[in-house]
Amino acid sequence: MQGDQKALTDAQKRGWELFRTNCSSCHTQPLFSNYKFFNAGVGMDKPNPDEGRKKVTEKEGDLGKFRVPSLRNVADTPPYFHDGSATKLEDAVALMASGGKDNPNLSEMLKSVRETKFSEKDSQDLVEFLKALSGKYPVIEPPAPPK
Repeated sequence: MQGDQKALTDAQKRGWELFRTNCSSCHTQPLFSNYKFFNAGVGMDKPNPDEGRKKVTEKEGDLGKFRVPSLRNVADTPPYFHDGSATKLEDAVALMASGGKDNPNLSEMLKSVRETKFSEKDSQDLVEFLKALSGKYPVIEPPAPPK
């Protein structure tokens, strides 16, 4: 993001372009989350799915909605999704790249992702880009309090 053309591999650059055009409305910079609630269908195929946001709002339309997570250091934080149902980053990307799991409350944004029809190579490039979001957070020393 700071203009260093050598910071990413070619696969990560391809993944960034796919991510930027298909995923960045929910996963916005700098933390790669808009912190809103969406339904990706995760767990909705279970007999008693986790209610998600509905448990708080009591609105039927919020059934299965969960907060969009930050993707910083995502490669280092398995398992994925609120229920831990994806043990590998590749599995999480495959689900999201496929447009989530069908259910009545599936987010419209995921329906549009589904129309993209990501190839296996596209998904691999997305995984490589997400790996590039790992690193050390800068340590900022607070100023000394006034005397």
